[in-house]
Amino acid sequence: MRARPRGSPGPPGKATNRKDGAAGKDSTVPGPSGADSTVAGPPGPAGQNATGAPGKDGTDGTDGTNGKPPSSWTFQYGGTTYTCTPVEGFDPDDPRYECTSPEPSPDPTPSPSVLGLPADRRRS
Repeated sequence: MRARPRGSPGPPGKATNRKDGAAGKDSTVPGPSGADSTVAGPPGPAGQNATGAPGKDGTDGTDGTNGKPPSSWTFQYGGTTYTCTPVEGFDPDDPRYECTSPEPSPDPTPSPSVLGLPADRRRS
């Protein structure tokens, strides 16, 4: 064997099988406090979805009816045909009609204008 000079490192040591140590205990010292959540932050940037300009007017409909009330109509009740025509001073926004029949009633059924009234209040 050769003599080693003084102060030089020795040969590598023998490897050993080491195990991890046990986990340490939880600390009882509190950590630093966080930010104060009651203080408002700085205002954010303005939103991107501002109210837009009004849209274009729609086109006039071409498939609907003119919306005016009818000038007259007829119906049958109790075997009698009635014709309904606008009353004097007719208002298309509040249409009212008067219904009459030129035919005599073939049965004793009263006309629609007196239905619902007690018999002593009906007039023919």
